[in-house]
Amino acid sequence: MFEHVRAGPARKATAVLRRMLDQGGVQPPLEGRVTNPLPPNPYVRLLPREAVCDGCGKMYMQTTSTQLYCGDPCGEFVGAECATCGQPFDARGRDCARGWGRFCSKSCAMSKKRAA
Repeated sequence: MFEHVRAGPARKATAVLRRMLDQGGVQPPLEGRVTNPLPPNPYVRLLPREAVCDGCGKMYMQTTSTQLYCGDPCGEFVGAECATCGQPFDARGRDCARGWGRFCSKSCAMSKKRAA
């Protein structure tokens, strides 16, 4: 067990440790025994988990707690008509709710702004 120690103060410590082992004062470490004094971590990760999409009702894997839709096109875009040229385009629903999403392009938005 202690044959790898050859000379010096470590050899004396080895002799003392052998005497203590012979007298039953110190127990050798057990193989495979967990010696971590800390309790196991009580935190359990709740994500990713299955959730129902608010847009289409399909099941999907939710990766953040604020994710409501299954993907980019689902529940993201709504049909709108440009206030300048009247061309139909897809605007984000959250932009329309804020009062944005009225123009199909930056050039239409700037031409409307210049006219005002």
